[in-house]
Amino acid sequence: VVKDADSKQIERLAKNIEVHKYKEPIKCKNFFCNYGYDIEVEADNYYHMVHYDAMNVGFTPMVNDNFKYIGVSKLACKSFEEKTGNKCQLIYNVVPIKKKGLEKYKDKLHLISCTRLTSEKGRERIKKLAKMLDDLGIDYKWTIYTNKTRFPIDSKNVEVKEQSLDLYDEIEKSHWLVRLSSCESFGLSVCEALILGTP
Repeated sequence: VVKDADSKQIERLAKNIEVHKYKEPIKCKNFFCNYGYDIEVEADNYYHMVHYDAMNVGFTPMVNDNFKYIGVSKLACKSFEEKTGNKCQLIYNVVPIKKKGLEKYKDKLHLISCTRLTSEKGRERIKKLAKMLDDLGIDYKWTIYTNKTRFPIDSKNVEVKEQSLDLYDEIEKSHWLVRLSSCESFGLSVCEALILGTP
């Protein structure tokens, strides 16, 4: 059930599950949410999905006596427990495994990143690596998918694109996925890349 959500996200989810617009209080067996919710729900079981480092986020994690907590990584669980005192069970994110192989780019080194261009996600390291590759005269293409494109990288070999909800094919075609964050609770894109055979 969605109240406000990205239309592309709804379209993607609808391929695998029923998606309904929130109109009235909901009754269900199991209720899952990420950050919080502003809808009325009556459920047998309530679950809060912890997918962030609770010690390094700018908001207070939602805590409710009715909820059980599920973390996507050991770090997410540990930091949530330290910050809130609530037990958090580890269940890793489910990542689909693709079996179809695609040829790698042959004409030049192809890098890909799926990240926000913010300081904690390594924006300055990205700029530094691009400059190093440029200075070495490496023939490469680096595509960075991000939600904010107002921080351009000063290199003719780096292309900054709007974020996409499904980049499996692009990750699989790349030689390397580059992740230069200061910290991650799980680093899902790295896991996806390894499953797809991309270092």
